[in-house]
Amino acid sequence: MPAIHTATSVLSMKQWRGFSYQPAMAGGETVTNWSATGLPPGMVISPSSGLISGNPALPGVYKVRLKAIGSWGSATLDIVMGVESTAISNSAAIEITIDVATKEVAAGPKKQDSGVVFNCKSGDVVALSVRFVKGANPVSLDVSKLAIWIKEIEPDAVILSSATWVKVGSGAGASYLLSLPVSSASLQDALSNHESNTVTGFAALAEIEWIESRVWAPSAPAQLMRQTSSTFKVGIERSLAGVS
Repeated sequence: MPAIHTATSVLSMKQWRGFSYQPAMAGGETVTNWSATGLPPGMVISPSSGLISGNPALPGVYKVRLKAIGSWGSATLDIVMGVESTAISNSAAIEITIDVATKEVAAGPKKQDSGVVFNCKSGDVVALSVRFVKGANPVSLDVSKLAIWIKEIEPDAVILSSATWVKVGSGAGASYLLSLPVSSASLQDALSNHESNTVTGFAALAEIEWIESRVWAPSAPAQLMRQTSSTFKVGIERSLAGVS
């Protein structure tokens, strides 16, 4: 009987750090569909190739069941995946506040015209602590997706993005810890466009998107609503981003 051939434990993952892992069939059988249950948050499996990849968001030990399907039948295998904490916490994160009424974004508890500056080098992961308010009051949202996109102003091109997050706390006091890996070919190209002897970085534009579940009436079913923040400024320093 065909069997999945892979290590039964994968314990080398680190929180927020990109990771990939490729299972295979012991006899080289063709797989038409791969699936997995119990993956760490932030990790996904490609149905076509079986590649498990992503940025694991939550430390812990996870029991994962792999399943492969082909013309020969199906095979399953239980493996253990471990994610080591990298000690990124809300206290070390950049605070971002979004007003759900106006969609305005504040860096910290108040709106700042200077925007957000990322103090990091290439290969680091920036942690953003996102909170939602309405006016001066915190609000509780049922968030199912959270993502950030950062674009160079000219040309209008995405240079960094992430949709890896984890909820911290509950109710109106909850925050959402969003991780942003600072490494991409697009970022390096953008930084090189602004090289000079005096300029140490450049301004970019960012947006945060989220999907929330809302119930408009007690007997009505929940509806998924896609929301996008207003555009806000982000400062990226060349020397801190790893380009000399």
